[in-house]
Amino acid sequence: MILRKSREFTVNMGNYESAKIGAAVELDTKELGQVTDKDVYDLADRILEEALASDIKEAGELTGTRDSFILSWGVK
Repeated sequence: MILRKSREFTVNMGNYESAKIGAAVELDTKELGQVTDKDVYDLADRILEEALASDIKEAGELTGTRDSFILSWGVK
C-alpha cells in the first residue's frame, strides 16, 4: 500500500496578508515492513506535524490576528 497524505493551511496574517504553509508525505508499506494500516496513518500524521511545526509556530508569532486558529494549534 502507498499512502500519500498532505496538509495545508492558509493563515490570515492581518493587514490583508496571508501565509500558506503545507507539507506532503508518501509512505510505502513495502519499505516499512510489517505495519498495520493504523501505524502507517499515524506515522504520516507525525511526519506532517513535525514538518509543519516550525512554520506554524512562525506564523503564530507573526500574525496580527489574535483570534487566528493557528494560535491554538498546539505545536509541540
